Amino acid sequence: MHYYERFYPVANKKYYNSGNCYHNARAPTYVLTGSAGCHTPNTPFDKTPVPFSAKRLNDYGYTILTVANMTHIHLQQLSINKGESVVDDFWLSKDKGFVASNELRALISGRDFPKPMVDEISRNKLYASDYDIDIRQVQ
Repeated sequence: MHYYERFYPVANKKYYNSGNCYHNARAPTYVLTGSAGCHTPNTPFDKTPVPFSAKRLNDYGYTILTVANMTHIHLQQLSINKGESVVDDFWLSKDKGFVASNELRALISGRDFPKPMVDEISRNKLYASDYDIDIRQVQ
């Protein structure tokens, strides 16, 4: 897979995307970046991104992470497909001494994760797979 995905800060099944959510972030910020490897055709993302996804890219590229100082981290995603142009660029920053905590998160209302969508056939196969049977045949 040749995916890049940046998420809003996420903790306790809540995400924080209001204002400058990457400054004094109330929760960890996750970035998935998978580049190099076998040159296989791109596999598309799901059509609808999860609401806590801030940026999604599906091409060949690489990530540059620069720790500027004790309070600032700079992340850039460059696209090989687009002539090594910068396709995502953001800073994580915090005030000196800032610590995110559950108490602090409680002061700012995050947005709840959506309910998972699982169809009955997939769910039955998932649970039955532990026993190497198809539960639909047993019922």
